[in-house]
Amino acid sequence: MSGTTVVTLRVDDGEFTDLADGSWRRTDSVDRFTLTEGDPHSALVRCERTEEGGRGGWSWKVVTVSHMCADAEAFTVTNTITAYERDDRVHHRTTDAVIPRRGV
Repeated sequence: MSGTTVVTLRVDDGEFTDLADGSWRRTDSVDRFTLTEGDPHSALVRCERTEEGGRGGWSWKVVTVSHMCADAEAFTVTNTITAYERDDRVHHRTTDAVIPRRGV
């Protein structure tokens, strides 16, 4: 038997409201693991997170997406983070890192 296996984990923590001041917050996440049988270098993981909140007419949202894969020499990790105030994007950054395997 061969093929690619994808395992997806979704978590929706729901929305919580502080009754004292009306502020609210919600969190969603998706983790996806992928591996092709017989090819250990095919392993990869993608993690997505969304955090939102606000109070009254003001709101914010932070979205981050991380991706990791590997080859025989190194792990490669990429992360993108984007922040919003209301619907306006106020920050965006992508970082990359290559980490030597060193026997792993």
